[in-house]
Amino acid sequence: WTLPVPRPPQLAGFGVRALGGFLQQNLGNAFGVLLGVGSGQLALELLDTWPQGVLFLVDPYIHLRRGYDRPENVDDYEQQRMYEHLRNVLHDKPGLQGRYSFVREFSFAVPKIWREKQWGPDPRFIYLDANPSYGAVMTDLRAWWPILADSGTIGGTNYSTLGDGTAVGVKRAVDEFAHGL
Repeated sequence: WTLPVPRPPQLAGFGVRALGGFLQQNLGNAFGVLLGVGSGQLALELLDTWPQGVLFLVDPYIHLRRGYDRPENVDDYEQQRMYEHLRNVLHDKPGLQGRYSFVREFSFAVPKIWREKQWGPDPRFIYLDANPSYGAVMTDLRAWWPILADSGTIGGTNYSTLGDGTAVGVKRAVDEFAHGL
């Protein structure tokens, strides 16, 4: 007897580069939140491809001393340099003025501040690209889910089965969170 030959993986036809177009088509004029901005590559892409969107760029831009042992966790000096570089790049793009706001805070703390300060309507888009450990992702999901607007979209990176879930626990956290809804 023979086992069936599995089909090779098929492209889903969707990736980060198509995200802005998806948001433009499906959300249009709306607030979005990017958790874990880093160098800002995704922020720049979204601001270019989602012309009606307003993005809150949430990242404390500090070195985390425990619980985030990854190459992206550079020292405080490099974190500040990344922030200043992105701030300058965005400032030099006149078409983007008024369409973004930096929030230098830990991601899990922002929803409470959002509501207290009444920054605007609840975000219709939230993208998790911050600390990918199980605990951090679960904390972000619990903090942000209640503030996501009705018919909003939440997504992120690192949804993978690789590793034991300590460094990259996104899949486990998302699956458990979704199961509990």
